[in-house]
Amino acid sequence: VCALMLLAVAISFVSAASASARKASVGGRETREVLVNDKTVIRFQAEVGGNSPFERAEIVADRLDSALERDSDWRQFSAQATGKGNGVYADNRLITMVTRDDARAADMSTANLAYNWRDNIIKALGGDPPRRRNPGNSSDWEGAKQKWVPILDVGNQGVRIGAAQVA
Repeated sequence: VCALMLLAVAISFVSAASASARKASVGGRETREVLVNDKTVIRFQAEVGGNSPFERAEIVADRLDSALERDSDWRQFSAQATGKGNGVYADNRLITMVTRDDARAADMSTANLAYNWRDNIIKALGGDPPRRRNPGNSSDWEGAKQKWVPILDVGNQGVRIGAAQVA
């Protein structure tokens, strides 16, 4: 019975989720990464608020570790828009904000990068990321493969109305 209990404790210790930070290089450029269960979930290249990319990675890894100690369920993670930008949250506790510099380095919007980071965390924990919801912003094309755009041309030749399909 004691051996069985020790085995159960050992298995739970080995399977416990954890976060860490490390230095990395992507395309010859130095970055700092946040890992969950040894899988890269976030890359920082920009300094924010006086914190270097490595300091940011360490802060986020500590916040992730705290969140995972409270609850290792991947369902707690979300990407949310706030008045200050887009962030990744664990049960409504901020894990990290996505800056314009982060988004520029990743060549995507801050909203999409927040969703990508959230999805990476969820996948590293063995979860299946939820579908992304359109927050009602008509300029948000997230998940869209194509759209129809109306065209109104008022000129010397009169009024012309048309549409264009964009992808």
